[in-house]
Amino acid sequence: MRIDAGSIAVPAGTSSITMSRISGGNGTASIKSIELVSAAPWAGFQQRVAEFKLASSATRDQFSKSGLGLMFQYGPWSHPSTGANPDIETHTNAFDVNAFADLVQSTGAGHDIWSVSWWTYQMQAPISSVDAVVGNGARTATRDLIGALAD
Repeated sequence: MRIDAGSIAVPAGTSSITMSRISGGNGTASIKSIELVSAAPWAGFQQRVAEFKLASSATRDQFSKSGLGLMFQYGPWSHPSTGANPDIETHTNAFDVNAFADLVQSTGAGHDIWSVSWWTYQMQAPISSVDAVVGNGARTATRDLIGALAD
């Protein structure tokens, strides 16, 4: 669930933003992210989202016509059935693309959906923009597994 909390003024310099739970009850609250967007580009951002959703409708139509589809959650956050989870490079390099393609083809699926990232926000491809923003090369792999899967 995404909640728009409205606009806040943040003065120049160092600021602190505090979030407090105001509802009653003993349940837990999970926060995935807090997004702060400057007011000036907000309308343009909303326009790009609307355009993306419109373009996505053609993709949805294509998926619906392709019949059975498969979706996979696999990445450095996945753990083998036994032993320790390997680092992102070992995990990515060990993936057998041809065996995976054979498996998908054997099901008769018309498409598959692959999660680029999930729990650990690591991506099995050399995506320099991620490294530039996060400043942590451990978030991406040297091998372009995502590109290999697409091919």
